[in-house]
Amino acid sequence: LQDLIDEVTQDNPSMPEFVERLQQQAVEVQVGLTRTGFSTGISYNLDGVALSGTQLGRAYTFSGLQKYRGVSYDKGRDNALIEALMQPQHLAIAPSEAEENELELSQSDLVASAPATANELELSQSELETTAPATPATANELELELSILPEPDETQWVRVRSHLAVEYSLPLELLDLLHSHSWLYAGSEKAVFTARTLDGEARFAFVLDERGNFSTTHPLSSEAAFWVATTGEIERAVIACNPIEALSILLIEQENSQDNSATAPPTIYLGIERASQLPKQFLQELDSVIIAIAEDSHLARNASALLPNAEVVSPQSSWNEIWIQLIEQEQRSHKQNNQQHKQPIPNIELD
Repeated sequence: LQDLIDEVTQDNPSMPEFVERLQQQAVEVQVGLTRTGFSTGISYNLDGVALSGTQLGRAYTFSGLQKYRGVSYDKGRDNALIEALMQPQHLAIAPSEAEENELELSQSDLVASAPATANELELSQSELETTAPATPATANELELELSILPEPDETQWVRVRSHLAVEYSLPLELLDLLHSHSWLYAGSEKAVFTARTLDGEARFAFVLDERGNFSTTHPLSSEAAFWVATTGEIERAVIACNPIEALSILLIEQENSQDNSATAPPTIYLGIERASQLPKQFLQELDSVIIAIAEDSHLARNASALLPNAEVVSPQSSWNEIWIQLIEQEQRSHKQNNQQHKQPIPNIELD
């Protein structure tokens, strides 16, 4: 199977061309795509033997095909074509009636995203991509989503926004953008960060009170986290213990990339409460996963057990404290040079 994949990728095909060529060679291919355009993996079936890309080797995962085999992929260009190729009529091996029913059921779980339209906000050099939550398909789903999230209180947003900016040094533009898509809002006098699946569906919320304590609403049994991702096909993940820590790591890395002129690869930053909330299959496909949580914590140990190949980076203090120290150092430096300090902000794109 590896030799066959190597053969069909010799001329650097697009991802749909790659899938179609394997199907013509009697290889069944399944590509998992979320509604927000993330790949949750690729798997192959030849002569009844099914293997995931991870099992075949790093070069045969969805991201590995692009990095090591020259397969090109653009979600806006390719996802609709890939979805069409996943339909039963395109499979090389005709399934039995029972298999066909099972296959049709699995196909209903694969949803490809339509081409995204980006609204660019001119804030700084780096880019951050956050994807709008999927529109609930039915009134029942909408009612369910509302029932698992605290009630928004817009009259308190200015107060919550100010508290987050002053207490945690989070940029106002970033807070406003998250708020505009309901990923961050005021619930009474508390900050509410929504936890979403990779499909963009809200599943529960992180609630931050004014004393700096996080609590969570009761999560549904699904892989959901607070997350934001930099623009591009995601190659890397950084896992933190809450939304403030995830955003702080993002800002630290953006600042460091500006200072060092070295941009980090497209990265998804996740804030979680429990390791079971991690999208395991998606993370296993990535080249690099960093667990940025104190390594002696219960959460870090559970995440490491779930993702044994991940690197654990343990901060000496909280990541937000490191971010605040970085900002204060920048402010002192600019003040000494009689220059106006502007807090670094990532450039944010919204699909």
